[in-house]
Amino acid sequence: MDALIFPEDLARRAVAGDSSPERHAELLADPRVQRLLGPFFVGLESKSGAAGVSVAQAADALNMEARALRYWVNKLLTAGLLCEVNSGGGRAARRYRTSAPHYFVSFAQIPRLTLDALFERAEAIPLETLHRNLLALSHGAFPGLHQWGLWVEPAVGGRIEVRVGPAERAVSSVQALLREAHGPAALMCWLPLQLDFQDAKAFQRELGDLIERYQDRRGAQPYLARIAMTPILEP
Repeated sequence: MDALIFPEDLARRAVAGDSSPERHAELLADPRVQRLLGPFFVGLESKSGAAGVSVAQAADALNMEARALRYWVNKLLTAGLLCEVNSGGGRAARRYRTSAPHYFVSFAQIPRLTLDALFERAEAIPLETLHRNLLALSHGAFPGLHQWGLWVEPAVGGRIEVRVGPAERAVSSVQALLREAHGPAALMCWLPLQLDFQDAKAFQRELGDLIERYQDRRGAQPYLARIAMTPILEP
């Protein structure tokens, strides 16, 4: 197995001015940088036999403008996270790859970021994608959405339940409408539970089984699912 690359090791490869271990750790903990590095990891072993990928190829894979990506490529080159494979005949021919097959950064090497901040940053992009697409979907699936709102009402055990629904109680809830055959394949649910440990483990296993059943399927439509559960230790 290849050795893990720590930020201290990168400092010896980087260009002076942006090569501190703290800077490497900050970049590698940034979800934007993690996404941008993706095509350049693939470039380590190109099917064509030529190592590395060009900025244009990586930009196509990331669905972004090459000019915007080139800014980040220069930044990652300076930090030592990317390296140039060959200069070729001009900028268009230059190819790049990551400086190592993988990286590891200990939480202890990211002093300016708390663990809370890391979790928030890691989830920021997928959560924004989830919310944006749910909102776009809701306007198409429920034309009368402007007449809907939040129901705030008492629930079992003295809890307060907040749910989305129409102003008239006679109309089905949003979850019921989504489950109808003609409804969109979408779901948004925060579910407070009161479980014994054995039931919680059974729930965990069943969720895991569902994930394994569907995660490798390759259908026509991409979807994003967010699944999480935790015991409430700090209300």
